[in-house]
Amino acid sequence: LLEREVTGLERVVYTPRAPFVVVIGGAKMETKIPVIKNLLSKADYILVGGGILNTYLKAMKYGVGDSLVDAAFTTEALAYGKKRKVIWPVDVVVGSRDGIRARLPDRQARVVEIGKKPHLICKKGEGIYDIGPRSILRFAGYIKKAQTLVWNGAMGYFEQKPYDVATLSVARLIASRSKGKAYGVIGGGETLQAMGMVGMSEWVDLVSTGGGAMLEFLAGGELPGIVALTKRRK
Repeated sequence: LLEREVTGLERVVYTPRAPFVVVIGGAKMETKIPVIKNLLSKADYILVGGGILNTYLKAMKYGVGDSLVDAAFTTEALAYGKKRKVIWPVDVVVGSRDGIRARLPDRQARVVEIGKKPHLICKKGEGIYDIGPRSILRFAGYIKKAQTLVWNGAMGYFEQKPYDVATLSVARLIASRSKGKAYGVIGGGETLQAMGMVGMSEWVDLVSTGGGAMLEFLAGGELPGIVALTKRRK
């Protein structure tokens, strides 16, 4: 399993076939920013959603209400967010924070377009919980043309309807493309859960169980276990 993980990840990091498309979501900026930084020079496009999007919008002075934001990484979000290769959503799904806490479907959820100039996307008591339909269509255009795919992190709060649409759509798109012409790699607990929900895991070339180690590898970090094994072999 370890050998398969290393071989698969080396393939996407060192010898990816173009177009190489990376899809990054989730909320942990601390682990995602290094991945974006390392893969910027290797990937053709990096599609971004989830809490990373919220942090970027906050840094850009958009009104994001009570959306999940990592205030410690707003500077980094701005620095990498303006790169040409980084592709952002063009609309989001806004809902009630109380609905999320109560774990109830939010019938008041609405789609809000992201304007080119900062504006109020949602107010206090509301949050961004998914990317919108136009963003899914935009991301699909890149995924369907990819020859190499890497996906880590949900596009929104997919555990609760109606905020599961984008994440499950991305899962289906990546699995379908991986079954066809692209070499696909996915990893991370939420990502594997989402792929399991659509029942298409077997179509993906590498379903990484490495968790944080996968992200460390994609970020170009040194993994002590692999270093030790390499030295022992030599």
